[in-house]
Amino acid sequence: HFFALPDVPSIVEQLREVTIADSHEWALTTADLLDSRSPLAMGVTLEMLRRGRHLSLEDCFALELHLDRQWFERGDLIEGVRALLI
Repeated sequence: HFFALPDVPSIVEQLREVTIADSHEWALTTADLLDSRSPLAMGVTLEMLRRGRHLSLEDCFALELHLDRQWFERGDLIEGVRALLI
């Protein structure tokens, strides 16, 4: 239900509104985790998952390889590692 929403901010917002007792803690923990990650990386990951649903495994790997090259070339991956580890 939550992960079918159009974007990461909408997902986080809906997770924070969960009031069902047995799901409340999980929803808040998940929202906090999503908030602690790179907004750009989260948005790209969501889009990749959605596109990949309609691709062959080979095409998924090709798309992921292309994206990985972009992360490295633009320095995003290195910055992400630096931000997380340092």
